[in-house]
Order: sequence, then structure tokens, then C-alpha cells
Amino acid sequence: GDALTLSRALRNAAIPLRTSGDIDSAFSVLHEAFEIAASQRLASSAANSADVLATVNLNIGEIAQARHWYRIAVEWAQAADEPPLTTSIEIVGVRLA
Repeated sequence: GDALTLSRALRNAAIPLRTSGDIDSAFSVLHEAFEIAASQRLASSAANSADVLATVNLNIGEIAQARHWYRIAVEWAQAADEPPLTTSIEIVGVRLA
């Protein structure tokens, strides 16, 4: 299948998992979304996945992991060059500061 579509679908699948409190499953699908995007060099999708991973980690108090994924999101976002994505990642950076 299309790697971009699959990565997006996995990110979207994480939403109800996060909402229902199944954080482990949410992390699992988000990691898979990131790996698919990164392996195909889909910068925007990889940045989005890393941004969500940073946000979820931040929301549950896993600051070290949030910082790790934030740094990865920033790297991929620079390659993607998409202002809305950059803004989302900057919000995570402000929350981590």
C-alpha cells in the first residue's frame, strides 16, 4: 500500500487509543507510523508522527521521551518545510521549556 496513507491511518488510529487510556497501544501505532514514514523519507509524515509522540509523552509526564521525540520532530520538520507543522512542534517546545 501507499506508505503515506498507511502512516496517516496509524496516526489517526492512535487518537481513540489515547482517548480511551490505552497509551501502550497508542505508542505502538505511533511508533509504527513514524518508522514507516522515516523509512520512506516522508519528512512531513515522520515529523507529524514524532510530534504526536512528543505530545503524548509530554501529556503523561514522560519528559525525557517527550524531549527525544521533539528533537526528532524538529529535524524532520526542517526537511518538510511546512509552517503549520512547524508551529505545532514549536508549541511542544514551549511546553518543554
